[in-house]
Amino acid sequence: MKRLDTITILGSNSATYRSILRYVPKGSYSKQDVKTINTFLTRLNKAVNSRTPEFKIPIYDSFLDMNGNLQFVAGRDPAVGFSINELIELGKLSNMQLGNINQWYLFLGTLLYRMLNKGYTYEEAIKAIVFDSRRISYRWVPMDGENIVREKTGSLGVTGVFDLGNTCKLVLGVTDEKYFEVAGSYSCGGIRGNMIDTARYSDRDVHFTNAVGWFTTK
Repeated sequence: MKRLDTITILGSNSATYRSILRYVPKGSYSKQDVKTINTFLTRLNKAVNSRTPEFKIPIYDSFLDMNGNLQFVAGRDPAVGFSINELIELGKLSNMQLGNINQWYLFLGTLLYRMLNKGYTYEEAIKAIVFDSRRISYRWVPMDGENIVREKTGSLGVTGVFDLGNTCKLVLGVTDEKYFEVAGSYSCGGIRGNMIDTARYSDRDVHFTNAVGWFTTK
């Protein structure tokens, strides 16, 4: 594998998450917005109680090289179109593991913290992650006649993490064989495919045309 650029995701015992969980929505939110924010905080709280150690994630989506191995660099076509079982096997060949749903929410908590350190206000960061992800790396809903295309890896970055709105991510469940498709892809605006969107699946042989595996490493 080529050089792997990663960021560190704080372990679930980090005090950073505790401060996020104390957040109380302020300002002119609709009842639905408040409900959505509380859904995020509830899921983050579950992840915080999961005893998950610190881990790392690549800053780019994966692609497959000429030998069929996973690589994580900019400027390539994302490795979409695989089933969850195929992704698990591909990960093993590269000493990578598919992340799970608790790790995904710890990533979102870490992303929020990184955004705060980059000058976002708490309100801006929460809004961007929870219900209007167009505020960060998701593209805006296209104008009439604009062609929507999947971009190369290394696009749509925020706080040093890329490809957040280019592809959905596939992550494992924690207690059973079911798994999740999270976030949104190039084919939808961030308002419909935001960072906390979650769909659960049980058929492990389904191939996802707009999703990549979300891989982790130690």
